[in-house]
Amino acid sequence: MRNIEPKNLTVEQLATVLKAIPELKAWISSVEEYALSIAQAGTEVPGFEVGTTRPSRVWTDEHQVIELLESKGVDQDKYLPRSLLSVAQMEKLLGKSEFTSLLASEVGSTTGNPKLVPKA
Repeated sequence: MRNIEPKNLTVEQLATVLKAIPELKAWISSVEEYALSIAQAGTEVPGFEVGTTRPSRVWTDEHQVIELLESKGVDQDKYLPRSLLSVAQMEKLLGKSEFTSLLASEVGSTTGNPKLVPKA
């Protein structure tokens, strides 16, 4: 089925493929993990080599960075972001009853994106 375009599948074939996807993804992941492990152990996997993802810069000691910035008089609002807690975090902070009485009218919800899911 590798070369069959999805639009050329029957709905029955689509259903079969959709049901197999989670198992296939898990199998593919295990193949990748195994191939990486043997390559790291020195086995040559033809056409592949062990590489790394792009590194990113990180603070080695955040507390030291804050101390250094404070010692130079840099305003905390410039380097320590402030943001409102999520709805779940706020509910946990205030407790259900206080949260409901104070903020329930301010809670909305987003629309979920469409997704094909198996029937229960």
